[in-house]
Amino acid sequence: MKEIWYSKSPDAEFCIVNTASGYIAYWRSTLLANGKWSEYDTYSTYQAARRNIGRVGCAGSMKRVERLPWESVA
Repeated sequence: MKEIWYSKSPDAEFCIVNTASGYIAYWRSTLLANGKWSEYDTYSTYQAARRNIGRVGCAGSMKRVERLPWESVA
């Protein structure tokens, strides 16, 4: 099972996913990237992903979720 963390602020959303290649940080903002999810970078630890995604915006406290935010609920 993938580990997925997610947070949403008034202007942006953030997601960190644990994959075989590392922790991938994603973000999207309606103010910048036209509301599309963008991959920020891949890191060896969750802590490094959290620290570096802060360069895009304040992710606040992240919670663990069951599915990726861009997956539709069918």
